[in-house]
Amino acid sequence: MFDKKETVLSVRNLGTRFMTSSGTVKAVDGVSFDVHKGEIFGIVGESGSGKSVTNLSILRLIPSPPGKIVEGQIILKGKNLLEANENELQMIRGGNVSMIFQDPMTSLNPLLKVSVQIAEVLELHHGLSRKEAEKKVVELLKAVGIPDAERRAQEYPHQFSGGMRQRVMIAMAIGCNPDVLIADEPTTALDVTIQAQILDLIRRLSDSRTMSVILITHDLGVVAGMCDTVAVMYAGRIVEQSAVDPLFREPRHPYTQGLLASVPRLDSAWSERLYSIPGAPPNLADLPAGCAFAPRCAYALPVCRNAYPPLTEMDDGQGGKRLVRCWLHTSENSGEQQ
Repeated sequence: MFDKKETVLSVRNLGTRFMTSSGTVKAVDGVSFDVHKGEIFGIVGESGSGKSVTNLSILRLIPSPPGKIVEGQIILKGKNLLEANENELQMIRGGNVSMIFQDPMTSLNPLLKVSVQIAEVLELHHGLSRKEAEKKVVELLKAVGIPDAERRAQEYPHQFSGGMRQRVMIAMAIGCNPDVLIADEPTTALDVTIQAQILDLIRRLSDSRTMSVILITHDLGVVAGMCDTVAVMYAGRIVEQSAVDPLFREPRHPYTQGLLASVPRLDSAWSERLYSIPGAPPNLADLPAGCAFAPRCAYALPVCRNAYPPLTEMDDGQGGKRLVRCWLHTSENSGEQQ
């Protein structure tokens, strides 16, 4: 969409629902995007905006019940993952697409040595013997910067710090040279120094292996330093998508503007209060007919409360395209919705 490189993953009109006692929650509603080879694609938004559910849907890890993928396509190298059977999915997960979860302590089995847990992935997907797999485990731990890898491979997760456990998760995720690595807030609960090291590691691995990365985060600083393309999500939908530089230089959607305005800046006066987006995110089980952001938006038009805006394609000022879902920009382009 924004690049002429090979498209590895294409998500089209993805819809994921959760059937609850309070009604049907539209966690993901009509989400579409492309991830290109070697690209770091960021997905950003408030908690509850649908970031993690979107990516769990890609791997079909939505718990059912109460969750269900109700529509869309997830095309990985020409194959629709929504049509894959369980045996095919087992080989795709960890093989073609790997995921780093938020909390490495709950993602690792506390009863098994680190070497056993990583080796299991290699044995399943590459058919290696246990001896071959354990040799590869040491190489992977060295690749992610764990010192004394031979000894540490024989230790248990509780013997590792939070940052080192996250490196173990990355080693497990890259063991089969995946086409796409999904990193779901991989630096949550880590101190800033370790965060920088983990993010630098992901960037270097992406470059060296030409591996695509989907980076889920709420931290716009991480997006600015890591991503090539970014999609901003609100209430289960993408409201703006662009290359990173144009989006930070000139955000077009009022929600994106609010997110960027709420980030501390070094060039701001010390006494200046940080901006806070008014109101609260909507109830996804009872979305309004119009734009879900309209009740919090200072620029809302009458049409915003009655009809949901279509995606508008705009020039990003760098020879590329950006997508914005806002009546303000649709009005400017068509002159019809006033």
